[in-house]
Amino acid sequence: MRLPRSKLSTKIIVFGLVIYAGASLLSLQARIEDTLDEEHDFRRRAAELELANAQLEYRIEHIDEPDVIKEIAGDMGYVMNDELVINVAGSWRDAED
Repeated sequence: MRLPRSKLSTKIIVFGLVIYAGASLLSLQARIEDTLDEEHDFRRRAAELELANAQLEYRIEHIDEPDVIKEIAGDMGYVMNDELVINVAGSWRDAED
């Protein structure tokens, strides 16, 4: 049985639209996954920053305590008179910087 031209062209157009819709859905799915990965990274970074902020707030609240003062001074590179500083090239501290 032979289909009239109008029915055949309609089926071709509908088939083309279905293919286009399927391709669009796959593209959107990939973009959604990328966005979710990016959101996860932002949430992780926000948690890290909140922790760092809490540590800084603790230092501010306890700025008069000797241990906090030593910690801050150590972070700035200062050492106590009785401490010995040994700088080894290629050590683990150099790798962090």
